[in-house]
Amino acid sequence: MPDLIAIIDKDYKLKRINRAMAKSLGIKAGDAVGRYCYQLFHRTKAPPSFCPHRALLSDGQPHSSDYYEETLKKYLKVTVIPCYDSSRNFLYSVHIVRDISEKLRMEQLLRNLSITDDLTGLYNRKGFMTLTEQLIGTSNRLSYRVLILFMNLNGMKFINEIFGHLEGDHALRGAATILRSTFRETDIIARYGGDEFIVSAMQTGKADSSNIIDRLNKKSDVFNAQTNKIYKLSFTTGVAVYDPNEPVSLEELIAQAKNSMYEAKFMARFKNEEA
Repeated sequence: MPDLIAIIDKDYKLKRINRAMAKSLGIKAGDAVGRYCYQLFHRTKAPPSFCPHRALLSDGQPHSSDYYEETLKKYLKVTVIPCYDSSRNFLYSVHIVRDISEKLRMEQLLRNLSITDDLTGLYNRKGFMTLTEQLIGTSNRLSYRVLILFMNLNGMKFINEIFGHLEGDHALRGAATILRSTFRETDIIARYGGDEFIVSAMQTGKADSSNIIDRLNKKSDVFNAQTNKIYKLSFTTGVAVYDPNEPVSLEELIAQAKNSMYEAKFMARFKNEEA
C-alpha cells in the first residue's frame, strides 16, 4: 500500500515499518527496528511538539497531525491508533502516514482560482471583499486607517472600438502591471469588474491619498513611455477612508470611493470643456 506505516511502542521505539516507509527513508525495513522514531523521522533528540504519539500516550485516544516534514520535503498527515491487549494494557500504536502535498497544492490552486481574476492575475471582487474585511479587522485592533481607492481605466471604450477587444484585454493587463508597480505587496489590488479596479491599503505612515494618486500617475507615464502605444493608459481615482473610530461597512466605503471617482471624472470633463 502507498501509505507509510510504522508500529511504535510506549518508549517511542520502532517495532516495525512497511516497505513504503523504508523506501521513503532510504533504508531497509529491518534497520528501523529498535530505533527511536523521532531520531529516524525528524532527526531530533526528542519527540516534536506536534507528535500525535505523545498525545496518544497521554490520553490513550487516536490522534492525527498535519505538518511539513523537512527530512522528506513533504506535507504529511499522520494518524496514530492505539492497540491494547485483552486486559487493556497498551501494546503499541500504529502510525499511518499519508503524503498530502498534492492535495494541499490542489486546494491552494482552487482557492487562488476562486479569488483571482483570470485576465489580470489580480484579485477579483470576491477576493477583494474577503481580504479587505480581514484588513479592516486588523485596522480595528491596531487603530490604523484603511484607504479604499476606486479606479476606472480611462478610454477603454475607445480602445475596444478602435483596436479590438484583444487589445482591450492587453490594456487591462497593462493596467494591472501599473497598479502592481504603484502599490505595496501588502496592499490588496483587485479588478472590480470590466475596466474598474480597486485597492485597499493600511495607512501606517504619512502617505495620503493625493501622494498615492500622484505616484500612480507617474507610474502610468513610465509604463506608457516604455510600451510606446498609440493610446495611453491612465486612471480616474476616487478615495474613501475607513476610520476605526467611526466604523462603516465595506460596501458603504466602496460606494463612497466610487462616488468620489465619478466626481473626479466630472471635474476632469468640466475642465476639458472649459479649455
